[in-house]
Amino acid sequence: MPHVASEAMALDPYTVPAMRIRPTVRERNERHCCCGLTVRDLITICSTVLIPLIFGLFTVVITIYQQRIAQLQRKQDLEISHQQRAHDIELAQQQRAEDRKQAELLRKQDLEIAELRREQELNISIVQALAADRQHKHDLSLADNLQKESVLVGYLKEMADLLDKNKFTLDNHVGVSIVRPKTLSALRQLDSHRKVHLIRFLYESELIITGKNPLDLSDADLDGIDLSFLNLDSISLKSVHMRHALLIRANLSFADFSNSLLTSTNFSGTKMSVGTKFYWAQAEYADFSRISSVKLNMNRIDAHGASFRFASLNQATFHDAHLQYADFEGASVRNADFYLANLENSTIIQLQLQEAVAFEGLILPNLNIGDHKNIIFNGNAEQKNGQYDCTVKLTRPIFALLWDSVKNRRVIAIAYNSTISPSAFIPDKTVTEPNQCYFTAFSDEYDRVSMYQRVELLQYTEWINDKILTFFISARMGVNNVGTEWVSVDLLMKTSGEVLLVNSKNILRNGSSVKKCVRQFFPPPNVYFFDIYVNFERLFVNNGTLETFGYIDDIQVWATRGVPKSIEGSLLNSCDA
Repeated sequence: MPHVASEAMALDPYTVPAMRIRPTVRERNERHCCCGLTVRDLITICSTVLIPLIFGLFTVVITIYQQRIAQLQRKQDLEISHQQRAHDIELAQQQRAEDRKQAELLRKQDLEIAELRREQELNISIVQALAADRQHKHDLSLADNLQKESVLVGYLKEMADLLDKNKFTLDNHVGVSIVRPKTLSALRQLDSHRKVHLIRFLYESELIITGKNPLDLSDADLDGIDLSFLNLDSISLKSVHMRHALLIRANLSFADFSNSLLTSTNFSGTKMSVGTKFYWAQAEYADFSRISSVKLNMNRIDAHGASFRFASLNQATFHDAHLQYADFEGASVRNADFYLANLENSTIIQLQLQEAVAFEGLILPNLNIGDHKNIIFNGNAEQKNGQYDCTVKLTRPIFALLWDSVKNRRVIAIAYNSTISPSAFIPDKTVTEPNQCYFTAFSDEYDRVSMYQRVELLQYTEWINDKILTFFISARMGVNNVGTEWVSVDLLMKTSGEVLLVNSKNILRNGSSVKKCVRQFFPPPNVYFFDIYVNFERLFVNNGTLETFGYIDDIQVWATRGVPKSIEGSLLNSCDA
């Protein structure tokens, strides 16, 4: 078998390609690889060299890895330390902030406690000061009251002794040299409450009664005094200072407040029955509401902004009074006299002024100037009565309303543009008439036709008797034919018993072209009535026919305390013809 094997081993490999002989282990181990070194040697060498190298590398790697881990650990430790430090810093900051906040809170609490203590101490000191001040004021008030009471008691005692010594009458010398200075001095020292006692003493002692030589209290200080509900009939308080005073519902009949300062004084509801005077008083914004008065004298008063609401001002006189912005709502001014008064921007209305006696020269609320008041009714022939209206009923003439005819002879009211009555006056078409209608006679058989009207003068009686009124009568009158036609006015003045005092025949008369005729007259005392007669006269002509009648229009009678500028220089124009 070995031989076969060697032969087999000796076969040419090229001849036996498919057959490969595996070397043995030994052969393999003994086979040389490089530089005469076998694999085993190489392995031995490698194992001898590589193992330490590997261990070294491993050691190096491990060392590097450990260093890396150490670095990472250090980095992590640093980060952790940084985070811890930051956290510690944050905690420290929060703690410091909390400490500061706590300290601030404690400081604030301390400040509040300190402030509260200071306020308490201040309040205590203020309370003590106020208490001391009140006590001081109380002491001063007591002392002042005692002093005022002493002044009043001393004044009353001294005046009582003086009156007793002079048997309750004081002549002018004593009044001027002794009583007046003592009274003014006492009033300056007294309060408003004690001034009431002083004034009542003077009043009840009849030292300040009008008509009894009253004590002169000019410039006396009565500001703020309260005399409400007192009976002060005929008291004289002329030229005193009595602003913001109260006289509510007092009896002030015949009282005299002339030239006094009465700004914002309250007279509401007072009784001023007859003759109470406020001549030239300064009563701006005073309250005269609901007063009851008759013949109140407020001439030249300055009552700017005053209230007269629902006051009874019947027969009151307001000559040249300043009544701008005054309130007259609901006030009664029947027969009141507003001659030259100023009612600019006041609340008085036309319906109230129609009840007044006179208002010529009056400045109305709308700044127009008031004219005189005509006491003749239907003087312009335009008075309406139902369907009878001369301005629209042109088909036939109408009788003169509010006029009575004499012996039933007709007087008619007719429009200027009427052509329905050939026997009546024919107006001149070239003349512009101030009114729409006129009066003329309407008769085919009479040569004289008259109408008349009675005027009562009861509201003027006192002024007529005192001779302080001037009366005027005027009319616009004319005829068509001069020499054969006339128009005249007669004025008969009578007493209450129908006794004729004056017969002013032809007080106005015109027999020529149209003229405005004016006549001044002065009625005698005790006149109570005027009977006004208007006469239309004409002549027969040669053929037996009658001329037409003349005409009259704008008939007026009025009273005044002065001569209106509009008729100065015309008083002698009686139109006699």
